[in-house]
Amino acid sequence: MTTISLRVTDAEAMVIREYAKVHAKNTSDFLRELALEKIENDIDMAVYSKAMASHSETPEDISHDDMMRELGL
Repeated sequence: MTTISLRVTDAEAMVIREYAKVHAKNTSDFLRELALEKIENDIDMAVYSKAMASHSETPEDISHDDMMRELGL
């Protein structure tokens, strides 16, 4: 496993540690989950933006009823 160092002020470290403790996590787990969640959110937003740009170029609207019929629901 690799270690990644992060430089923060003493005050920032205290806030991070206390926040993690309140949520029953150790600092390492909290920061790992936070970083990976941020990356996932950025990827999701990029996919969404690309889909919306594509839809803007060739809009294909469909009603809710038509979509339900298409899906056999």
